[in-house]
Amino acid sequence: MLVHLPQPLTLFHTLSHSFTLYLSIVNAATLLKAAREDEYDFVTTALPHTLEGREDVLTLDSKWWRTSIVGVCPEIPSHWDLTLERLPKQVQWGLHMNVPAIVLPAPPSPPALFLEYARLLQSLCLEASTSGTQLWVKVVLSDLALHQFDVLCRLCDTPACLGMILWAEPLAFGQTSASSASAASSNATAAGATVAAQMTVLHKAIGAQLKALCFPTKVFLTNKRGYPTLAKINQVLFTEALRRVGRTLRVVVEGPSVHEIPDGAGAGGTYCLPYLQYIHHIRQRPECLAALDSDVAQAEAAYLDSLQRPLQPLADHLENQMYETFERDPIKYVQYREACLRAMDAILLARQQSADANNMTDGTEHHNHHNHHPIVVVVAGAGRGPLVTAALEALEAILHRVVQQGDATTSSLPRIIVHAIEKNPSAVVYLHAMVAGDPLWKKHTIHVLHQDIRLVTQQQLTQPNTVLLTNKADIVISELLGSFGCNELSPECLQVLLSSDVCKSTTLSIPMKYTSYLAPVSSLRLFSEARHQSQLPAVISMGGGGSNGSSCTTSTISGQSVGPLAAMETPVRTI
Repeated sequence: MLVHLPQPLTLFHTLSHSFTLYLSIVNAATLLKAAREDEYDFVTTALPHTLEGREDVLTLDSKWWRTSIVGVCPEIPSHWDLTLERLPKQVQWGLHMNVPAIVLPAPPSPPALFLEYARLLQSLCLEASTSGTQLWVKVVLSDLALHQFDVLCRLCDTPACLGMILWAEPLAFGQTSASSASAASSNATAAGATVAAQMTVLHKAIGAQLKALCFPTKVFLTNKRGYPTLAKINQVLFTEALRRVGRTLRVVVEGPSVHEIPDGAGAGGTYCLPYLQYIHHIRQRPECLAALDSDVAQAEAAYLDSLQRPLQPLADHLENQMYETFERDPIKYVQYREACLRAMDAILLARQQSADANNMTDGTEHHNHHNHHPIVVVVAGAGRGPLVTAALEALEAILHRVVQQGDATTSSLPRIIVHAIEKNPSAVVYLHAMVAGDPLWKKHTIHVLHQDIRLVTQQQLTQPNTVLLTNKADIVISELLGSFGCNELSPECLQVLLSSDVCKSTTLSIPMKYTSYLAPVSSLRLFSEARHQSQLPAVISMGGGGSNGSSCTTSTISGQSVGPLAAMETPVRTI
């Protein structure tokens, strides 16, 4: 049964596992109850501009206002002077209730009203920046509207709290009204001609503070069963937005239901449940699941499209969670294991060729060369040990291959000694736990050394077993990671290690070389965030010292490095 609500109805769908309902009515309590039953997250309510009382302020606790209600400042058509007069009062009340976001009307076209709107919006953003509330400006999917939003952001000095809710109007999608699927097929040619242009506009919006994507109910078609569906062009744009923006995007279905559900009961308490179900259906497509729910996507969720303080593992000790995030890389450690396997094969082959040459020279057979000369691996910067595991798995693959060949004896099997070097004392605790408890690690000889790799000596490595004094490193494995170019003084630090008495001239380094690339990126979202962070007060420590343990208490006026500069310096080996 089709129900006409007194005000436009809008549905929000968040990209986690729950959804959001948006309804521009005054009393949000009743709507929130129905929305929760239909598994929505948020409802919206028109913000007041008078001192008249509201019933929902008595029935809803503050936790619901700050977590489940989005405010709306409706536009008054043909009366922009009245709209601008009401906006400050409405936003002020929304900030008072600590709502997570407020939807603002699209900017007016006349230049005078546009400038007045920008001036007012700038002052509102200053107020919102201290409360954590986001301001979402309504923007239609068109080049002109995106240009207006860009100008608006510049006039407001690109505040980080200002974003857009992209409104997909019917004309923007090449549609005129809700129609049947057969009618939509007749417009397939026209829709196909505009999809490239629409995709270009969408790409611009994604880099310009896109917070939510809105589909009015009138752009939904009707399938053979009478349920709502989207045209192909809509589905393509929707899927691309989900893949690019990720879980932070809110997806909106706005307006009263225009579909009469055959069984009636399937409409839900909000009468718009079928729209939510269809959005959820698209969300479950393989391309969306791969982009949003894969292990890589979940690991990146907290860092996607956000500015972070640069990591400096050389100067700072990384947290356990950061190590865990690095270890979720599904490709890197597979490649490290393959590189270790090839390096070990090359070493064993060279030793075999050397033994064969000696046999031909003196006529004496040299047996058990693997047993007498284990493969010595130095892991420079072991962290929690993923590179140690990669090296051990590579050796296990070699052992398995030798056994399968049928010529394996206990004395002929290659052995390995791994020196795991790590300067982070908390990570060293984890490494010792791995040595004692991991089944793979317990099968092999592993020494954990708490030391800066630039200060390691051969005596330190062989101290646990003085018999191995003559065995220098055959392989050095490292992944010295930072935030710029995925490198934190990696060549400088490794050069100190590789030129020390720990290594020999034939020591293999994994990696042997790499290339860092720098590419320019244009993003209004990141620019706004950078401006916001640059205006925040900061406390800078001018003392402290670098990882070399030296104290840097003098200022830069004296010519000595302090703070981060000292941490980046590579000490000169004095042995």
